[in-house]
Amino acid sequence: MKKDQPTSFGDLELEVMSLLWDSDAPSTVGDVHVRLQATRELAYTTVLTVLGNLYKKQAVDRARRGKAHVYWARQKRDEAAAGLFHNLLAKVYRNDPA
Repeated sequence: MKKDQPTSFGDLELEVMSLLWDSDAPSTVGDVHVRLQATRELAYTTVLTVLGNLYKKQAVDRARRGKAHVYWARQKRDEAAAGLFHNLLAKVYRNDPA
């Protein structure tokens, strides 16, 4: 993704980001999976894929803790909100604000 282009998030990615923003400490895939299970049924591998995609987008960072990775939000909530609004406006105006 280009540096000047805001990151876009799907619904599930945004839900995962919200959990990471609200967390007091880095989270494992299992931690995120358990918290998501309270509102929707998802496979562990789906959560793993979403976190991997967010890592590729540089929205989260990760580190090894034992055999697992722990994840935390790299992008701040307000930066993500600004990017979401930018993307929405670009869609509404088809990149032509006139």
